[in-house]
Amino acid sequence: MFSWHGFITLKITLNDNNDNDSNSPFTISIIEEQLHLDKKLVENATIQITRKIVEVNETASLNLFSEDIEIKKVLINTYVSETPAIRHEGNVIIIPVVKEVVVVEKKLLLVEEVYITKHTTTKEHTETVSLKKQEVTVTRIPSLNNTSL
Repeated sequence: MFSWHGFITLKITLNDNNDNDSNSPFTISIIEEQLHLDKKLVENATIQITRKIVEVNETASLNLFSEDIEIKKVLINTYVSETPAIRHEGNVIIIPVVKEVVVVEKKLLLVEEVYITKHTTTKEHTETVSLKKQEVTVTRIPSLNNTSL
Protein backbone atom coordinates (compact mmCIF):
# COMPACT_ATOMS: atom_id res chain seq x y z
CA MET A 1 0.00 0.00 0.00
CA PHE A 2 1.27 3.49 -0.89
CA SER A 3 0.37 6.63 1.11
CA TRP A 4 1.40 10.24 0.61
CA HIS A 5 0.74 12.94 3.16
CA GLY A 6 1.57 16.55 2.39
CA PHE A 7 1.19 19.54 4.68
CA ILE A 8 1.51 23.03 3.36
CA THR A 9 1.25 25.88 5.80
CA LEU A 10 1.48 29.44 4.57
CA LYS A 11 1.85 32.32 6.94
CA ILE A 12 1.47 35.78 5.52
CA THR A 13 2.09 38.89 7.55
CA LEU A 14 0.38 42.11 6.43
CA ASN A 15 0.67 45.56 7.89
CA ASP A 16 -2.73 47.06 8.20
CA ASN A 17 -2.74 50.83 8.95
CA ASN A 18 -6.21 50.67 10.48
CA ASP A 19 -5.00 48.32 13.16
CA ASN A 20 -3.63 49.68 16.41
CA ASP A 21 -0.96 46.99 16.50
CA SER A 22 1.21 47.41 13.47
CA ASN A 23 3.13 44.20 14.00
CA SER A 24 0.20 41.81 14.34
CA PRO A 25 0.49 39.01 11.78
CA PHE A 26 -2.32 38.10 9.44
CA THR A 27 -2.56 34.33 8.88
CA ILE A 28 -4.11 32.56 5.91
CA SER A 29 -4.64 28.75 6.19
CA ILE A 30 -4.11 26.57 3.14
CA ILE A 31 -6.12 23.37 2.63
CA GLU A 32 -4.13 20.22 3.15
CA GLU A 33 -4.12 17.52 0.43
CA GLN A 34 -3.46 13.86 1.13
CA LEU A 35 -2.99 10.99 -1.28
CA HIS A 36 -3.83 7.49 -0.13
CA LEU A 37 -3.31 4.52 -2.47
CA ASP A 38 -4.34 0.94 -1.75
CA LYS A 39 -4.06 -2.20 -3.75
CA LYS A 40 -6.28 -5.23 -3.73
CA LEU A 41 -5.80 -8.79 -4.86
CA VAL A 42 -7.62 -9.49 -8.12
CA GLU A 43 -7.89 -13.03 -9.43
CA ASN A 44 -7.05 -12.98 -13.10
CA ALA A 45 -6.36 -16.69 -13.62
CA THR A 46 -6.17 -20.05 -11.88
CA ILE A 47 -3.82 -22.91 -12.54
CA GLN A 48 -4.51 -26.59 -12.79
CA ILE A 49 -1.84 -29.13 -11.94
CA THR A 50 -2.16 -32.67 -13.24
CA ARG A 51 0.08 -35.57 -12.44
CA LYS A 52 0.30 -38.72 -14.53
CA ILE A 53 2.33 -41.88 -14.38
CA VAL A 54 4.40 -42.67 -17.45
CA GLU A 55 5.96 -46.05 -18.12
CA VAL A 56 9.30 -46.15 -19.88
CA ASN A 57 11.24 -49.19 -20.98
CA GLU A 58 14.87 -49.35 -19.99
CA THR A 59 17.44 -52.02 -20.69
CA ALA A 60 19.24 -53.47 -17.68
CA SER A 61 22.34 -55.67 -18.05
CA LEU A 62 23.99 -57.85 -15.44
CA ASN A 63 26.24 -60.89 -15.30
CA LEU A 64 24.57 -64.14 -14.24
CA PHE A 65 26.71 -66.97 -12.90
CA SER A 66 25.79 -70.61 -13.21
CA GLU A 67 27.52 -73.83 -12.29
CA ASP A 68 27.14 -77.12 -14.08
CA ILE A 69 28.16 -80.41 -12.45
CA GLU A 70 29.66 -83.20 -14.53
CA ILE A 71 29.61 -86.65 -12.97
CA LYS A 72 31.81 -89.34 -14.48
CA LYS A 73 32.30 -92.89 -13.17
CA VAL A 74 35.74 -94.43 -13.69
CA LEU A 75 36.09 -98.22 -13.29
CA ILE A 76 39.14 -99.15 -11.21
CA ASN A 77 38.65 -102.82 -10.08
CA THR A 78 41.73 -102.88 -7.87
CA TYR A 79 41.98 -104.57 -4.46
CA VAL A 80 42.78 -102.23 -1.60
CA SER A 81 43.47 -102.90 2.06
CA GLU A 82 41.29 -100.03 3.37
CA THR A 83 38.72 -97.57 2.04
CA PRO A 84 40.49 -94.63 0.32
CA ALA A 85 39.61 -91.16 1.56
CA ILE A 86 37.66 -88.63 -0.52
CA ARG A 87 40.18 -86.40 -2.27
CA HIS A 88 40.44 -83.31 -4.48
CA GLU A 89 42.49 -83.08 -7.65
CA GLY A 90 42.27 -79.55 -9.04
CA ASN A 91 38.58 -78.68 -9.30
CA VAL A 92 37.59 -82.39 -9.28
CA ILE A 93 36.28 -84.20 -6.18
CA ILE A 94 37.00 -87.95 -6.20
CA ILE A 95 34.77 -90.22 -4.10
CA PRO A 96 35.98 -93.84 -3.89
CA VAL A 97 33.33 -96.60 -4.01
CA VAL A 98 34.26 -99.99 -2.52
CA LYS A 99 32.55 -103.30 -2.04
CA GLU A 100 33.46 -106.44 -0.21
CA VAL A 101 33.96 -109.53 -2.33
CA VAL A 102 34.35 -113.10 -1.24
CA VAL A 103 37.57 -114.76 -2.23
CA VAL A 104 39.61 -117.29 -0.45
CA GLU A 105 40.53 -114.38 1.59
CA LYS A 106 38.56 -111.24 2.11
CA LYS A 107 39.92 -108.10 0.41
CA LEU A 108 38.59 -104.73 -0.62
CA LEU A 109 38.12 -104.25 -4.32
CA LEU A 110 38.08 -100.61 -5.49
CA VAL A 111 35.28 -100.90 -7.97
CA GLU A 112 35.07 -97.37 -9.22
CA GLU A 113 35.65 -93.72 -8.42
CA VAL A 114 33.15 -90.96 -9.00
CA TYR A 115 34.71 -87.80 -10.44
CA ILE A 116 32.72 -84.62 -9.85
CA THR A 117 33.86 -81.60 -11.87
CA LYS A 118 32.43 -78.14 -11.40
CA HIS A 119 32.33 -75.81 -14.43
CA THR A 120 31.53 -72.12 -13.86
CA THR A 121 30.26 -70.02 -16.76
CA THR A 122 29.47 -66.33 -17.00
CA LYS A 123 27.12 -64.87 -19.54
CA GLU A 124 25.65 -61.41 -19.93
CA HIS A 125 21.90 -61.25 -19.54
CA THR A 126 19.92 -58.34 -21.00
CA GLU A 127 16.28 -57.80 -20.20
CA THR A 128 13.86 -54.95 -20.88
CA VAL A 129 11.94 -53.91 -17.79
CA SER A 130 9.09 -51.44 -17.39
CA LEU A 131 9.74 -48.57 -14.98
CA LYS A 132 7.18 -45.99 -13.85
CA LYS A 133 7.77 -42.28 -13.27
CA GLN A 134 5.52 -39.29 -12.65
CA GLU A 135 5.24 -36.21 -14.83
CA VAL A 136 3.53 -32.95 -13.76
CA THR A 137 1.72 -30.58 -16.14
CA VAL A 138 0.71 -27.05 -15.05
CA THR A 139 -2.13 -25.43 -17.04
CA ARG A 140 -3.10 -21.75 -16.61
CA ILE A 141 -6.87 -21.18 -16.81
CA PRO A 142 -7.96 -17.48 -17.22
CA SER A 143 -10.57 -16.29 -14.72
CA LEU A 144 -14.04 -15.16 -15.93
CA ASN A 145 -13.90 -11.94 -13.88
CA ASN A 146 -10.45 -10.97 -15.15
CA THR A 147 -9.86 -7.27 -14.62
CA SER A 148 -6.49 -5.96 -15.59
CA LEU A 149 -4.86 -3.15 -13.71
